[in-house]
Amino acid sequence: MSVENIPYAIPTTDASGARYTAIGWVRQNPWKTNTFNPNITLHAKKLHVPFAYGPAITQENAPEQSQYALSLKVGDIVICAYASCALLVRVTSDVKRGVMEPILMGLNPVQHYQTPGEYGSGVAGFFLKMPYHTHGTEVDGVAHALENNYIIEPFFGLYRDIEILGEIVDVEDWRKIVGMASSGKRTIHFRTRPRERVQRSLTFTYTPGAGWGWTQDDEAPMG
Repeated sequence: MSVENIPYAIPTTDASGARYTAIGWVRQNPWKTNTFNPNITLHAKKLHVPFAYGPAITQENAPEQSQYALSLKVGDIVICAYASCALLVRVTSDVKRGVMEPILMGLNPVQHYQTPGEYGSGVAGFFLKMPYHTHGTEVDGVAHALENNYIIEPFFGLYRDIEILGEIVDVEDWRKIVGMASSGKRTIHFRTRPRERVQRSLTFTYTPGAGWGWTQDDEAPMG
């Protein structure tokens, strides 16, 4: 599914008129870098399990913060939550363990080599293996990482395959939608609306040397 074809999902209290019902949320902000954004999820179609990263991780030794994402059943619909926006997604696989193609990590070498045996040590951000376009601008995370002399590594951990159902919009306070924890249960109904009728959305931009940022739009898709 391309970005242009993703419908908008709007929270509603009218269960009878809802198109989808989410049963919870799962945050997507590994190591709190604020660089893991919806564009990565859109292209990878993977929901990483919070705090379950690195070759040593298994379902058996995953921490308590990972358990909700691990417990989801195939077909469950959840909110895939970022810092200030979210996607509505459906789980389409059992728990998987391995490299989450095509997601890559950029590691700051100075910080990484202070604790080289620790997975994710010095992580500066996340990006995709291939360039993509958003709002007419090409985003090339690999080129940016190389320009900054970052170490590039694959992103390894536990994850679920997902289907993208929509971009969630018209939310005034994200804390009321996803809570304060990394993941958890919350039943929320959603209706859908054509993209050209959106009233509020967020645009993500990538600036070489500065990283990711976003601005609020009145009538523009996430892109």
